[in-house]
Amino acid sequence: MRLKKQTTSLVALLMAAVFVLACFAGCKKQPSSPAGQDTTAATNGNGSSIPSGDTNLDNADKGEQGNTNCNLNNGGIMVQKGDWIYYQNTADGQKLYKIKTDGSGKTKLNDDKSAYINVVDDWIYYTGPFGGYIYKMKTDGTEQSKIKSGGVSVSCSHLMVIGDWIYYRSDAMSDNYYGIYKIKTDGTMKTLLNDKRSENINVVGDWVYFYEYYSDSEAKAIYKVKTDGSGKTKISDDKCKFMIVAGDWIFYHNSSDDGKLYAVNTSGGGKVKLSDDDGSYYNLAGNRVYYSNRSDGHKVYSVQTDGSGRTKLNDEYSSNLNIAGDWIYYLVGDMEAAQAKMKMDGSGRTVVD
Repeated sequence: MRLKKQTTSLVALLMAAVFVLACFAGCKKQPSSPAGQDTTAATNGNGSSIPSGDTNLDNADKGEQGNTNCNLNNGGIMVQKGDWIYYQNTADGQKLYKIKTDGSGKTKLNDDKSAYINVVDDWIYYTGPFGGYIYKMKTDGTEQSKIKSGGVSVSCSHLMVIGDWIYYRSDAMSDNYYGIYKIKTDGTMKTLLNDKRSENINVVGDWVYFYEYYSDSEAKAIYKVKTDGSGKTKISDDKCKFMIVAGDWIFYHNSSDDGKLYAVNTSGGGKVKLSDDDGSYYNLAGNRVYYSNRSDGHKVYSVQTDGSGRTKLNDEYSSNLNIAGDWIYYLVGDMEAAQAKMKMDGSGRTVVD
């Protein structure tokens, strides 16, 4: 069902004021909706629009951010820094390559299956598509090494680098399995932040956002915890299977309502349903949420952050949506055997190799 958009001129002016730059450019925090507001309408019911974009600028005071929350929660298969795209080349066994934005300078950087790609200063950080050790190397492919803590290689299945800190979900049995940790990029100061099984880590400002599991098969509630491990707070009791955080808002797959797309303020207020589609692999750019629509064969759709303007963008099975500049990068087919990119309106589809 296509949800109705607020049409008053006041709302239009407010929305124009808060919609921001595309996902990788990041967004500044926008005004929150009033606490306690709860509705399933297309907007949050009070004339306040939901901000969009990603969160790089929220972490600017903590150092350079290696990739966007949105991309990393889609496997981090690519990232753009300056004139270079660093990407997982599915045509060559998921090894790490770089190429200039004009298509020149294509260079193979390693022989590892690579994902969760972060670039900070002149260092690349990554792990495997299904977890593994954390590696770093120079952006020219030299000086590759493992991140170690006390002489032991650090193993993870999600990572995000901000300045000289790595935030990650551990997959080491010797740790709190699938708990959230942080560690310095030199391997020192390893710190446990959450000791329960956690998914979809998003770091925004002084907070880490995630959801927990009741069991291997059943998702739990949405939480946040301070980046020093204190102040753990439940945000929503909704069961969640996929989530991304942008500014003061969490966009998530609400398993408590058949996987429909919802948004909720990071304080827990202002809950709003944006789409009746069963979606996943959410990403954001400008005033739109992009997603793989499981209700229509995992084809890519987008919808405005007020729930209006639902648009179909392609006709192929698509997953792991990553965004850089004006392009959506994604894996093709249920076997994820190829990578493609297309413009934000669905045009210009090109195979990435």
